[in-house]
Amino acid sequence: MRNLLFVSTEFPPGPGGIGTHAHQLSLGLATTGWAPVVLSPQDYATEAEIRSFNAAQPFPIVRLRRIPGPPFEAIYRAGADFAISYASLGAENVFAHLHSRELLILGEGFELLCVLVPPPLVGRTLGDSAITARTGLEVIAIQQNDRMLTHPADSIRLAADNELVMLGSTASRQTFTRIFSA
Repeated sequence: MRNLLFVSTEFPPGPGGIGTHAHQLSLGLATTGWAPVVLSPQDYATEAEIRSFNAAQPFPIVRLRRIPGPPFEAIYRAGADFAISYASLGAENVFAHLHSRELLILGEGFELLCVLVPPPLVGRTLGDSAITARTGLEVIAIQQNDRMLTHPADSIRLAADNELVMLGSTASRQTFTRIFSA
């Protein structure tokens, strides 16, 4: 069973469509090999209503006072294998639709980045580029013409027409852009 921390801006017994949907999704996930834990504010219901509702669920619910922004670093440190918010899910869905691509959800704060090899790296080996050490992005594949090289070796020489497929945080992507921009 895999752990999933589900962060929602509202959750029953309080009213609201987001909370109702999050509850139904959590119930469904609990039957498909996931062990959800819900993190949600305790708004719009009495303490007694919340205690009664929580006790009737097949998964734990952690209730918090509202805080600014989702605490995803703490969520991962607490043991979640995957975390995502409704805001991110909605944004990713809109961008996927606008760019006519499939929806890809990696988890809160993680991105899949596909970029042409920047000029400062052309002719260098992947190992010499030190992309992971310098930026935190993990190169998971290199697109060379019609071939996708997964688990690329450090000895692969980077060409101008190669595309790097990398996984990492938004901050890592920004670091990559800052360091390797021509």
